[in-house]
Amino acid sequence: MPAAEHLRVAVPKPEIPRPTLPTEVNPHITSTMDGTSDPPSVQFQVLFRDGIAVTLARVKVRTPGGPVYILRRMDTGAISVTTMFRAAFPTASEEAAEAENNWIKLSFAAADQSGRPHLPGHWVTPDVALYLAEGYVSPERHRLLACECRP
Repeated sequence: MPAAEHLRVAVPKPEIPRPTLPTEVNPHITSTMDGTSDPPSVQFQVLFRDGIAVTLARVKVRTPGGPVYILRRMDTGAISVTTMFRAAFPTASEEAAEAENNWIKLSFAAADQSGRPHLPGHWVTPDVALYLAEGYVSPERHRLLACECRP
């Protein structure tokens, strides 16, 4: 069974309106998922923060301006929503990214990082990542953005 099939998809707090998402979606995500180009490979990287090793799974996603790496922490399973947004909307303004990030922070609980080294960006649980990915691209392509990667 694929990793995310047993996950439930998170539901945001309904009273907080979501900002409008950019309309220009990364065209390479479409070509990757419809079979006209190869799927990205998963690479693993070990970072040392505060003397502790943190393993990241990285999925390289092509964008018109160069690659973006979607990151997943292997110690907590948290996924970088910062990199997900950049991969889906590489030409989006900083204001659009910040508005989406603020909505995410208000609408969902953050991934539990207590006792873990801090990494830059905003990190969410896999169920939140799946919900967001469905809004970023069509449902049949959302699993790439949710970084379903295993060692």
